[in-house]
Amino acid sequence: MAEAIDLLKDRLTDRLDRVRRHRSGHRQLAAPPRRAMAEQEHRPHRLDRQPEDRRIVRHKSYSLPRQDAWAAVAPMVGLTVGAA
Repeated sequence: MAEAIDLLKDRLTDRLDRVRRHRSGHRQLAAPPRRAMAEQEHRPHRLDRQPEDRRIVRHKSYSLPRQDAWAAVAPMVGLTVGAA
C-alpha cells in the first residue's frame, strides 16, 4: 500500500510540474484575471429585491395536442393509431 501511494504521489508531482512548465511558457496567452473579465463584460447589474417587490415578467405556456383517450393510450401499449 505504501509503495502504491508513493508511486501515485510521484505521478501526480510529475503531472503538476508539466502543467506548470506548460503554463509558464504560455503566460501571455493565459486568461485575464476575473476582475478584468468582469470589467470587460457588459451585463446589467442585478437588483436585489425583497420578495414582496418581485413579480413575474414572463410566463411560458405549452399546449398539448388534443386527442381522445385511445389515441393517448395506444403509444404506451405499442399500437399504432389509424392502422387498418
